[in-house]
Amino acid sequence: MGSTFIRRWIVLACALVIAAAAVPLMAQTGGLTGTAKGVDGKKLAGYPVIIERQEIKGTYKTKTNKHGSYVYIGLPIGTYKVILEDPQGHQLFYITQHVGLGDPTVVDFDLQKEKGAQQALEAIKEQKQFGALKEQFDQANALYNQGKYAEAGDAFAKALPLANGKNQEAVLENEGNAYFKAGEFDKAAQALQQAIEKDPNNQQLHLALANVYVKQGNMEEAAKEFKKGGQQVNEKALEQAQKASKENQEFKNLKQAYDQGNQLYASGQYAQAAEMFDKAVPMAKGKNLPVVLSRAADSYAKAHQYDKAIEDYQKAIQADPTNGGYLNNLGSIYGQMGKPDQAVQEFEKAAQVDPANAARYYYNIGAIMTNAGKPDEAAAAFKKATQLDPNYADAYFLEAQALMGKAKVDANGKVVAAPGTIEALQSYLKVAPNGKYAASAQQMLDTLTGKVQTQYKKH
Repeated sequence: MGSTFIRRWIVLACALVIAAAAVPLMAQTGGLTGTAKGVDGKKLAGYPVIIERQEIKGTYKTKTNKHGSYVYIGLPIGTYKVILEDPQGHQLFYITQHVGLGDPTVVDFDLQKEKGAQQALEAIKEQKQFGALKEQFDQANALYNQGKYAEAGDAFAKALPLANGKNQEAVLENEGNAYFKAGEFDKAAQALQQAIEKDPNNQQLHLALANVYVKQGNMEEAAKEFKKGGQQVNEKALEQAQKASKENQEFKNLKQAYDQGNQLYASGQYAQAAEMFDKAVPMAKGKNLPVVLSRAADSYAKAHQYDKAIEDYQKAIQADPTNGGYLNNLGSIYGQMGKPDQAVQEFEKAAQVDPANAARYYYNIGAIMTNAGKPDEAAAAFKKATQLDPNYADAYFLEAQALMGKAKVDANGKVVAAPGTIEALQSYLKVAPNGKYAASAQQMLDTLTGKVQTQYKKH
């Protein structure tokens, strides 16, 4: 019994010895720990720490916590490259460190003290900035290619703060060219002047600026820039360019005032529109003058300022005597004023100078005479309109309507139409069988031809 117990005790003791001997074999690892601070001295939270084993391939990853600290235990003994990255995965700095047994080896990152880390940060910043620059530059180019030059100029201007070195010059040159295309010459000049400050010997920039000065009418500065651009100055060409530039600017001012007048007219502000068109008159030349005057006159008419409307239409007619439309509109104004004689005179003048539209002008005479209570004159004018234009349906009906006032009732109580009435109604129905007056015309015709009982019986 005793020997058996001793043997069991010896076996147990040996097992304990063996177990004790195995402990060092499980402890052949170490670890890493430390903190990470940025260039501003603040702790970096959520930054990846990449641990790369050097002798044998192996990579281990962790992150700094909210206090900027990290720890990784269980690393095999050896040499490691410990890399700190930003949250986007860009390498900021690394330290090579041997990891031994026992407590984790301390490896701190203090980017404020590491020149290499600061350079890495600057490189990343430049990389991001260049990416943003390229994106903005591409957007500006796309707008330019679409012919949206003003928008392109604005987009290039937004790209400028993102550019450095030669890129600034390129952005400024493109900005200047875009604004030049858009006709915004002040902005174009400013951009090109800034580009030349960065590269005074760039002849292409000087020539571009010279062309801007030409558009601005600044021929003295244009000549200087042409010379700096290596181009001989043609004084006669510059004079012609100056004249063209002046005319272009005058037209631009005219168009601006004209467009403002149209906007006011469209919004129902007729008096204000007329005043704006009148302001545009001194800027207008040649064919533009009667157009602006007629728009002013039409606006005054809409505002019921008839005297001013007549004055401007008379000026427009003086500038373009062969324009039947101006004479017609003047006649309409006289009609609105209750002056039928003057209205008829203008309509007749319109018919003489513009025979292609004479039918319409005689139709207007008929309308004026109808409103003036002169059916004979009205019927004659409408008949003239249909003679000039046999397809003028409304003129046929209104001619018949004017003649209906001359209808009589015979001894038997039957309606007897004035000569030409039935023919006018028949012509209307032939030309416009489904016209707006078709039902009325048919009813009148039936009455006049006896299809409808019209006799008056005595009681």
